[in-house]
This record gives sequence, C-alpha cells and structure tokens, in this order.
Amino acid sequence: MGYQVTVFRYGAYWIHPRHLAIWVCVRTDAAKEQLSRNDAYWRTLRSFLERYHYPKEGREEVHLGVESQETVDRESQGDWFQHFK
Repeated sequence: MGYQVTVFRYGAYWIHPRHLAIWVCVRTDAAKEQLSRNDAYWRTLRSFLERYHYPKEGREEVHLGVESQETVDRESQGDWFQHFK
C-alpha cells in the first residue's frame, strides 16, 4: 500500500455481533481516498472475521471504515475520541 495504517475497533458486540466498528486510520486524506476505493483490501479485512471465527450472524453488518489524521485534525481539532463520538 505504501502508507502506514493503525487499526482500532469499538462497539457493543456483546449485545449482538453486528455492533462492531473497525476503523483503519491513515495519515492523509489522499491515503484515505485511495484506501476507500481498494475493494480487495476491504474484502481481505472482512475475510478476517470469518478466519478468526467472528460470529456468523454479525459478520456482514460489522462496520469497516477508514479515516485520516488530516480529517480528524480539521474537523475535530485532532481528537479521535470526539471525532467518533
């Protein structure tokens, strides 16, 4: 890919497995745009849910997203917590 990523997750998956969000965080808006269009990357990431036995009844509804540090800086004064609140 050529850029550094950090991945984090949050949710209420103990209520139901569909209540999980996985975010891929990158540094720039350009990287965010490039990654958001990379269907193979997202298929691979989603395949990990099956590979690591995430409950089948929630797999397809798990949110997978990408966000950039530039966007968080611009919209939320650099505060990731507030950005996703």
